[in-house]
Amino acid sequence: MEALVAGKVDAVSADSPVTLYAAERSNGAIKAVGQAFDTLPYSLPVAKGSTLGPVLQTVVQYLIDSGEMRTIAERWGIENGVIETSLINAAVH
Repeated sequence: MEALVAGKVDAVSADSPVTLYAAERSNGAIKAVGQAFDTLPYSLPVAKGSTLGPVLQTVVQYLIDSGEMRTIAERWGIENGVIETSLINAAVH
């Protein structure tokens, strides 16, 4: 984004939240164009069978239940994509 603002590149491709956040804070120097596509919730990959998986699931669920996840999402402008339940291997459910 810095290279874009400095005129060193003509365009940047990034995740929608990153692009929108940068545009919002650029004082008009950056403009998001087009529409978001293939949007999906983020995941936290860990090695299969890792004991870290259930810990991360618990922490994310805590953030959801406490409302902190929504607060974080609102800060980044992605509150419409907040999940309600943290799952392990959600893609296979």
